[in-house]
Amino acid sequence: MHSFIIESIPIAPGRFLRGAMEHMSQKADIAAWISSTIKARGLNQSQVAGAIKVSRATMSRWCNPNDPTMPLWENVSVLAEVLGSAPPGWPNPAETAHTLSESGVELLPAAAKPEEWNGNISEWRVRDGAMQTKGYMPGDTVKADARIQPLDGDVVVANLYVTSGRARTVLRLYKLPGYLVPATADAASLEVHEVGKTASIHGVVFESTRRRL
Repeated sequence: MHSFIIESIPIAPGRFLRGAMEHMSQKADIAAWISSTIKARGLNQSQVAGAIKVSRATMSRWCNPNDPTMPLWENVSVLAEVLGSAPPGWPNPAETAHTLSESGVELLPAAAKPEEWNGNISEWRVRDGAMQTKGYMPGDTVKADARIQPLDGDVVVANLYVTSGRARTVLRLYKLPGYLVPATADAASLEVHEVGKTASIHGVVFESTRRRL
């Protein structure tokens, strides 16, 4: 059994700059929310880190607005449950239970991620055929970078907030001015979501890998 890279997408440096600026702005909001909420609850970083099973150093990076390390949406969900609130403008993860069985991609274990990814790059396993006409098949592994500014035609990992109050993490095609659509021949699956309203982007896919027996 072996794996091989089926796609590695070159990214222009300017896209990292624009994406990094937006990333740091969002990170500052997240850091302020975590720090202020911990203080308002009469807790400390060590207590919260222990409650959500991350290291004290990781919690410190999340609370530092100048550190680029951003907690994943799944981390924010757990934090919201522990702290009893969500970042301003975000769907409340404590009320939008993440249902893996409904998701099109599966987050790979943190233990498999190199430390140098620093919370910006995440690795996912594709679970459905929603992007099959773009060459992404169930079982493929993709890497996404939260610092990259999405452009028209990019494939992204995104969270979709459905009417049942649940969130699904999926692979989708990004289309200007800010829509997410599947790439499949199944007409019944051609749902469209708008970023900022019914969806949020986790990161832009820059590499995909397929395992062969």
